[in-house]
Amino acid sequence: MNKNRTIKTTICYQGLLILLALLALAGCTSKQTPTAIPSSTPENAPTTSEASPAPTATMAAPATPLPAATSEPTASRISFNPGEDSAVINGTIAEHATNAYVLRAQQGQMMSVEITSPNNDVLLSVTGEDGTPLKRYQNGPPSWSNQLPATQDYFIDAVSVGPAADYTLHVTIAPLPTTSSGNGSDNQASRISFAPGANSAELNGTIAEHATNTYVLQAQQGQIMSVEITSPNNDVLLSVTGEDGTPLKRYQNGPPSWTSQLPATQDYFIDAVSAGPATAYTLRVWVESPDGTGPEQIEFAPNATSTNRSGALPDGGTKEYVLAANAGQIMQVQTTGYSAPVAFTIHSPSGLSWSGEAQGSEVYTYTAQVTLPEDGDYMVTLSVPAGAGATRYDVTFTIDNG
Repeated sequence: MNKNRTIKTTICYQGLLILLALLALAGCTSKQTPTAIPSSTPENAPTTSEASPAPTATMAAPATPLPAATSEPTASRISFNPGEDSAVINGTIAEHATNAYVLRAQQGQMMSVEITSPNNDVLLSVTGEDGTPLKRYQNGPPSWSNQLPATQDYFIDAVSVGPAADYTLHVTIAPLPTTSSGNGSDNQASRISFAPGANSAELNGTIAEHATNTYVLQAQQGQIMSVEITSPNNDVLLSVTGEDGTPLKRYQNGPPSWTSQLPATQDYFIDAVSAGPATAYTLRVWVESPDGTGPEQIEFAPNATSTNRSGALPDGGTKEYVLAANAGQIMQVQTTGYSAPVAFTIHSPSGLSWSGEAQGSEVYTYTAQVTLPEDGDYMVTLSVPAGAGATRYDVTFTIDNG
């Protein structure tokens, strides 16, 4: 009986184990779908483990191509011819390039600038030396006119917005309006007077930074005037204007010196124009009448062997001097012309001649040395070549016994 009970218990235990195994197997094959958890992420938002790269910004191309960025072009300085108030420059410009020009002008002057080109694609920019933009090439046609705000350099740019092209640049700077002082300046002009019997004057002065000192003197038509300004740094420039408003020497053009035959009997205004800091300067003025008389006889002082003469000659003019000398003596002549060559020829009583030879110098210098062949009067003729302009000159005569 006990044996039968044991067998039954064993069978029941085994059945229970089988039932438990079946239940476990059913749990593994039949998974329950989990309930979704609400999310703040949009339904279609990308779900990647790495961050997407940021989009690259792309600039839209401008409607009109701008000039290519290059280094600053070197500006060409504009100069007016003597007596003129305008200039015309013909040029060629590369595609999308800039050609730069510069000129100096005074406060209150009226400047007009215009650029013309076949396709109107060379534009205009005007800027003051102080950086003030007066005309931008992007604004309006390539022309501009206005009264200048300051005495300074002004930069003019020809700006290409198309292919390579030819162009013409027109620049006009009107003289300052004539005022009671005659030169368009508010400065009170100081009148220059020569000492009795003198034909020149020397004035020492000081000038403030970027200022103008004005002088005036009366001279006659046909006389030759020479003016020179010297200063430690060569930054005091020279302007000469007739009372009638005609500009004879602009301070922007050339060194601070000038010589010319005067066109009219009137006052002439001389401006010392500072282009730098305050400084001292010296102004020298000569006014001489061309000698229309016969030859001038040269005589030496007692015991002297040389003497000097100074004068002025017009364009193409001549001057004659006569010296008495003896055969065997040595005559030496030297001329110096300050604005133009002053050549010379020595003529003997019998018609022989010797010409001066040009010497290398910052000024025009000619010399000759001759052993004289006979006694008598020797003629020395000075001359300025036609087209060279008027000039002031010095001449030295020396006669030594051989």
